[in-house]
Amino acid sequence: LAPPMSVQVITSPVDAYAHDVVDGRVPAGKYHRLSCARHLRDRQREGTPGFPYRFDWCQADRFLRFARLMRHFKGRQFSGQLFEPTPVQVFRLGSLFGWRHIETGLRRFTTSYSELPRKQGKSFEEAIVAVYVTFFENEPGAEGYLVATKEKQARIPFDSAKRLVKASGLTDRIKINAANLHRESSYSKLEPLGSDSDTQDGLNPHFVGVDELHAWRDRSLLDVMESATGARLNPLFFIITTADD
Repeated sequence: LAPPMSVQVITSPVDAYAHDVVDGRVPAGKYHRLSCARHLRDRQREGTPGFPYRFDWCQADRFLRFARLMRHFKGRQFSGQLFEPTPVQVFRLGSLFGWRHIETGLRRFTTSYSELPRKQGKSFEEAIVAVYVTFFENEPGAEGYLVATKEKQARIPFDSAKRLVKASGLTDRIKINAANLHRESSYSKLEPLGSDSDTQDGLNPHFVGVDELHAWRDRSLLDVMESATGARLNPLFFIITTADD
């Protein structure tokens, strides 16, 4: 753990949660504690020479307000209810969308890796991030891909994104097709992609969602997707997985 912070910076729920973890009020694993400590340490570095980033709560809050308008679509207990992120989700997602470059405004973190137990809402969270980044970040011609080793597997998170759009009343903005989700006004699309898909040529991804990384046996498709993001200024890799070898 980092040494205790000399000055407590608490201006958002992200800061408050990070302090609770670092101070031991919220139990957390090693890497999660280190992530919280880094957040607080970097908050103190804002405005100092050699540190070109700042935490923009408005950017984080914009995403979280969008997320809270999304509705669950599975299970009798939650189906139809509005999503309410847990404190740990507020921290993880708030950090991802809040940290920005002070000059360009582009996101600091372009890869997010979340290793979580089963039944923690990973796929639902991924669907929210996929729809937001692909269709609501004002990226012209944004391409979003939900990838897996097989296209059949990639269709599972894609079907979740389709159900999210339908359940949350977004069909007036996003058209649901068999092969993709499409927004006419921004020429943006979100679709599934597997190593066995017909083509991987001409990709220009703004968002890449990687589901259950622990089950991947090689990273050839990941290498293709990483190299394809080179033409984008503000791409995001969003990786979710349960623990495994």
